[in-house]
Amino acid sequence: MKKTKDTQYLYLSANIRAQENRMVGTQALHKMISAATPEEAYKTVTDAGIGVDVNYQDFESALTQELVSTYERLEKAAPDPEMFKIFRYKYDGHNLKTIIKAQSCGNSTEGLLSPLGTVDEKTLLQGLRDGDFGELEPRIAQAALQARETLAKTNDPQMVDIIIDRAVLESMSALAGQYRGAGDVVLFEPGLTPDGLRRLTGAVQGACGGRCACFSGGDGQGYQYAVGLPGGDLRELVKQLNQALRGRGGGKPGFVQGSVQATRAEIQAFFQTR
Repeated sequence: MKKTKDTQYLYLSANIRAQENRMVGTQALHKMISAATPEEAYKTVTDAGIGVDVNYQDFESALTQELVSTYERLEKAAPDPEMFKIFRYKYDGHNLKTIIKAQSCGNSTEGLLSPLGTVDEKTLLQGLRDGDFGELEPRIAQAALQARETLAKTNDPQMVDIIIDRAVLESMSALAGQYRGAGDVVLFEPGLTPDGLRRLTGAVQGACGGRCACFSGGDGQGYQYAVGLPGGDLRELVKQLNQALRGRGGGKPGFVQGSVQATRAEIQAFFQTR
C-alpha cells in the first residue's frame, strides 16, 4: 500500500471545516421530521444556507443538489478523487435497480433516479441496451446485466436487489483495498448515514488488518461513529471512548456504533494514545 501523508489533505480538511456551518446534521434532520408544516421543515434547510432561492415544496431536490455540489467540491480538492467513489456506488446500484424494474413492467423512472452515482442515467440506459456502461465499476455493470436476465427468468424483483447490492458491496470492498495492511485506521467522511458508516467500516476493516474507526459529522453538531475489529473485542475501548468523548453507543464485541459530542481534534487525540 502506498502511504498517504496527512499533509496532503490539509487543504481538503480546511475546506470541509469551512463548510461545516452549512451542514444539515442529525439534530436538524430530527427538527425537520417533527416540523408541523413543510414551510417549517424547509426553514431548517434555508437556515443552513441551502436552497434559499428554491420553493419549499422542492426542498428535497435542494438537499440532493447540495449533496451533488459537496461531492464535486471534495473530489476537486482531494489528491485522489477516486476514493470518493466508495460512497457513490450505492447510488449507481439504486439507479440500476430502479431502471431494470421499471423497464420490465413498462413504467417511467421520472423523479426516481439519483444524480449522485458515478455515471449518469444515459450511460446506464446505454449499458443495458448494448453492454457499454462507460466508466461504471465493472462489477456493478456485470451485475446489472445478470440482474436483468434473472428478473426475466424468475419474475422476482427481489433478486435484482440481491444481485446488485452484492456487487455494490464487493466494489466498495475492492476500493477499500487501498488501506490494505495499513493497521489501525481512523477516517472522517462527511455526509454519511449510520448505514453508510457501517458499510464503510466493514469494507475498510477487512483490508487494513487492524481496527477501523469511521466518523461523520461536525465539530458543532457532534459525530456519528462506527468502529470495527474483526475477531477483536472493542467493549473496553467503546466504554473509554464514550466516557472521554461524551458519547453513547455499543454493539457486538467486534463492531460498535454510536455518537459523540466532541471535536475532531479530541477524537484524533483519543485514538493517538490507543
